[in-house]
Amino acid sequence: MKLFCILALLITTLIAETIALDGKVLDKKTQNPIPNINIFFEDEGTTTDYKGFYSLKVPHSKTEITFTHIGYKTVTITASGLPDTLYLIPNSLKGEDILVRSGLREVSLLNSPSSITIIGNNKTDSEPLSHFQSLTHSIPNLTWAGGTSRPRYFQMRGIGERSLYTGEGPPNFSVGFIMDGIDLTGIGMPANLTDIQQVEILRGPQSTIYGSNAMAGLINMRSKDPGNRIGIDFSGTMGTDNTRKFSLSANTPVNEKISNRVTISS
Repeated sequence: MKLFCILALLITTLIAETIALDGKVLDKKTQNPIPNINIFFEDEGTTTDYKGFYSLKVPHSKTEITFTHIGYKTVTITASGLPDTLYLIPNSLKGEDILVRSGLREVSLLNSPSSITIIGNNKTDSEPLSHFQSLTHSIPNLTWAGGTSRPRYFQMRGIGERSLYTGEGPPNFSVGFIMDGIDLTGIGMPANLTDIQQVEILRGPQSTIYGSNAMAGLINMRSKDPGNRIGIDFSGTMGTDNTRKFSLSANTPVNEKISNRVTISS
């Protein structure tokens, strides 16, 4: 009997200690509710609904509760100090400004009027095939046909040359292919990703700048710019079927204004 009373007392104490919390989370700047806020303590948690409301049960008043969401500063507060309405402070995510360089002048990606996919060097350096072909599967509205072991004819949104067989008429390359300002339209083999800084894929007519070869779109590849420090980048790949690939890039500044960069790939 005594043991039963002790167990009942412990259970009653634990139940009484549990605290039910109901509240709302708002943006401090706009006063608007914030949905999908992650609210958690230890191994349990919940999220706010589309109106910013939440409901949560914690074991005791000293439990620390964390509120977190992308774009807002994280807040950790005890259950006893939690207000009915919690305001989160916006936290701007700073990033490098992405520039589009296929036009007459460089413009920010946010200010570009074209539909564009931009692939940076963090992606091109990690591709095992080291060729533009390995990127095509991740580029919307871009397809290709091969006249060689690599893509040669590109189509943007279904428009573009597919082959040069006799009887199909003269070639009409509607998707331009540019590497470092050199027009290689109709030749996809040289599209090596070694030492490439940025690849820009522009969907839609670009004929104002690049002529009839870019009526459906443009693929523009740009190599890394020379730097003002001496440096060497080396990479090598070995695999089955006698696969061997090596690349070497050397950066040699001449003076404060002039630098050279040489890349060798095999």
